[in-house]
Amino acid sequence: MLHTDAAALTADEIREALDRAGGNQAAATRALGLRNRDVLYRLIRKHGIEVRRD
Repeated sequence: MLHTDAAALTADEIREALDRAGGNQAAATRALGLRNRDVLYRLIRKHGIEVRRD
């Protein structure tokens, strides 16, 4: 699931990527095709996604 437009990502897509990555944000960032984790962090905050801390 690669995206080039971060703004087009839905909360469900972000949650799915995080779930598939076992909560690993770096792996989810790569799976979503984002430039870096800062972009993912902003999207997580924007969508109000709770990230589990294992």
